[in-house]
Amino acid sequence: MERIGETREAFLDSGRENVDRLRATLRRNGMGLVPGWEALELGCGLGRSTRWLAPLFRKVTAVDVSASHLRLAAQLNADALHAERIDWVRLRDTRDLDALPEFDLFFSMIVLQHNPPPLIALMLEKIAAKLRPGGVAFFQVPTYQRDYSFDIETYLKLRAETQGIEMHAIPQAEVFRIFRDNGCIPLEVFEDGLSGHRNNHRSNSFLFRKTDAADDPARALAHADAYARSLQGEIARMHADAGREHAAAQQALADAARHAAALEAEREHLKQRLALLEASTHSKQDGRHDR
Repeated sequence: MERIGETREAFLDSGRENVDRLRATLRRNGMGLVPGWEALELGCGLGRSTRWLAPLFRKVTAVDVSASHLRLAAQLNADALHAERIDWVRLRDTRDLDALPEFDLFFSMIVLQHNPPPLIALMLEKIAAKLRPGGVAFFQVPTYQRDYSFDIETYLKLRAETQGIEMHAIPQAEVFRIFRDNGCIPLEVFEDGLSGHRNNHRSNSFLFRKTDAADDPARALAHADAYARSLQGEIARMHADAGREHAAAQQALADAARHAAALEAEREHLKQRLALLEASTHSKQDGRHDR
């Protein structure tokens, strides 16, 4: 508490960025926040994003697995605007998600990645089911790690031997499947760098909307299909860009090899000239000695 107290304002203000990202993403998709909505934040931690969500909604249910974090969050955010709208709830296991009320907005940042893929999928299944028609889900999760694979037996063995922070990923296709099966359509997905700007990781932010009675099913399906095609186009462009970059790199290597070969040939030529010069010099010196 004392360490946080030294930079309390800066720490709490840092949570505003993800809430601003939520609002900007909604605006890009022609949507806005509804003051009467109720929100669920998964993995609220010390509430640095929760305090910025509270003024935007009628109620915010902030859940976390840590009882100590929740107690501290309540203290740190007691002076937040509309702190009375926040309900701090401990999540002991995934069954507690079933007891939560339905909500209009799901929000989670830098949380799901610390759970193994089966648990990520289970939580997203329960959350997508709890999302009210017309509501939106905005969350972050890594979808790729180079050389990553998950096996339950290996995981349990390693988990028993180590207590470090876990870092996992779930395939993007599985995220789309879960929300599709729960009546949601994708509005946007983008790389966010929130799992660290590393070449072997890909972290995505997702925005889904749950269809309601006012939606035209054909239109919703067309939107989903169009979005899927746009993703395929983006993937194709990425592959094309990677191909061009690879070709350029290969060309640069070939040019470097030719340059190195030319330098080596020049070096050999200079060595031969130097050898001839030395031989000529020795010959002249030997001639003078003979006289």
